[in-house]
Amino acid sequence: MIETDMVKKRVLFLANLTSGTGSIRQQFPEVLTILASHGCETLVYPIDPAAGLTSEKILSEAERHYDCILVAGGDGTLNHVINAMMHLDIHVPISYLPAGSANDFSKTLTGGKALSVQEIAESTAGSHVYAYDIGKFGDSYFNYIAAFGAFTNVSYETSQKSKNRFGYNAYVLETIANLQSGLSYRETMQIEHDGIIETGDYIFGAVCNTTSIGGMETPLLKDTKLNDGLFECLLIKAPNNLIDYNSIMADFNGRTSFSKNPFATVFQTRSVTFRPANPIAWTLDGEDGGSHQEVAVSVVPQGMKILIPEETQES
Repeated sequence: MIETDMVKKRVLFLANLTSGTGSIRQQFPEVLTILASHGCETLVYPIDPAAGLTSEKILSEAERHYDCILVAGGDGTLNHVINAMMHLDIHVPISYLPAGSANDFSKTLTGGKALSVQEIAESTAGSHVYAYDIGKFGDSYFNYIAAFGAFTNVSYETSQKSKNRFGYNAYVLETIANLQSGLSYRETMQIEHDGIIETGDYIFGAVCNTTSIGGMETPLLKDTKLNDGLFECLLIKAPNNLIDYNSIMADFNGRTSFSKNPFATVFQTRSVTFRPANPIAWTLDGEDGGSHQEVAVSVVPQGMKILIPEETQES
């Protein structure tokens, strides 16, 4: 047992054991061994909402005698943790062990490089902190994306059983199953940002700080910087037919020139307000964000700190 005076860091380890394919269970021994070998004292809590063990409850009741919070789970798990931290005014660094099906945030953070469990555990025990921007959505917060429109409900309506079995392919299968209804989706909306007001019918919209959406990297967001105080706003107007939809998807995947597509727009902003004709459903980091008639979205510059390896691209 490590003596108290030898402890370098106290780690609160929050683990969602059902995220993604459930691989966290197998990674536990390696993570704990590495943390202990670096003199860390680790307190582990499983996130199990059915048993009343939510990240919000754990963080509100845990004594603040820890130096960082290690989150193991998917992007949705991380969303709950940062919301709890912001509402409880907790500002210790986090560390993130991605174990979801899409893991969009970690792909952006590392420039697409998949970090090993060893690298993540060692950076948790280390001291290299990176401050990045998060978003404010009404009274809630999001880590990398707030979105509305066609197929955005797929991430939180796809069953955990399907995610565990098929991983990212579960999202693809669910999207295909909802293709017809998704293509007919459109929302009439007024959008205000940077002194500009525009109105249109949209099939999809997102305020994001990511290079990857739904597990798929897009060149439209390749210049995204996590700590520049700006978010990218991606808006896609409702297409008239399947041919128009296919041209949009070709641009999204980088097969054609997005700048010439009349249906899509990307701009950077610090804040944007959405005023739909009727309340619409939103997703925040893949979680259900509720339905809203009007919502203001803004950037919280460098609102969160994360421990990462020194050589990570975004450092």
